[in-house]
Amino acid sequence: MYRQKIILLVLAMALCSCVQHGPLSSEDMERWRESRRDLIISVKKGMTEEQVLEILGKPDETREDGFMGRYRWVYGVEKKGEFPRIGSILFTNNMAVLMVECPTRTNWTTVFSAWRQLPFSESPQKTEAGLYCEIDRVFIKKGGPHMIQVSLVNEGKEPFLYSHDSMGIRFSLVIEIYDEQKKLINRDSLTGYHSPVSSDKSKWPVLKVPPGSRVSEKIPIWWRHKTDGMLYPGTYYIRVGFPFEKLKDYGSNLVKWELKEALNKKTKTKSQK
Repeated sequence: MYRQKIILLVLAMALCSCVQHGPLSSEDMERWRESRRDLIISVKKGMTEEQVLEILGKPDETREDGFMGRYRWVYGVEKKGEFPRIGSILFTNNMAVLMVECPTRTNWTTVFSAWRQLPFSESPQKTEAGLYCEIDRVFIKKGGPHMIQVSLVNEGKEPFLYSHDSMGIRFSLVIEIYDEQKKLINRDSLTGYHSPVSSDKSKWPVLKVPPGSRVSEKIPIWWRHKTDGMLYPGTYYIRVGFPFEKLKDYGSNLVKWELKEALNKKTKTKSQK
């Protein structure tokens, strides 16, 4: 707890500096958010409201979860109902922490999180065998969600064979969304959004990309629940990562995305306690 108090003191000093010398730069703001993300992921299941307050202070917003009296404390929002840049804490109806979410940190096991962190790049990262993934376009499906078309490209001399417990490309991807300053807002691993074809690996489908060819798939951009908050209209950037090698993702190109209408409009908020 001593370390957390030191971090809070540093944050308070940064805010005081902001008041005295003007708004923080985008780089300083992102460093501030990162320090808060370190704090929010230190919150553990079963903690009380008082323990969370000691670590993080008051939330920016309290939101109804809509299930059995559960509610969320949200950190890192500037507008009502906004998607949180720092994270959220889900409480049970007896005011105990049930789940902690940080949108820029992968929400799976520690080992899984470690290898799904992509080094930032605006161009595709190619393997030694000549493989890379590419976002071909961003579009809106008629009457449906915002989509990207993702291709796996093989410029090598050997076929690429990929065995996975799901069909196609999407459920092996990581999708990253960045703001207008190209600061990371959301990292979402799609691995957790499907049910395996079979527990028997010998029955898994095999995706094949022959030499000199590409395999493409249309994939929804936004996988977050309505209670996660709204992504307001604006300029964003998108890229994906695909595991061409075991425990190693390769990032795609970075593509501009103009969002004209807010996503997740039905977020419910309630007054602070």
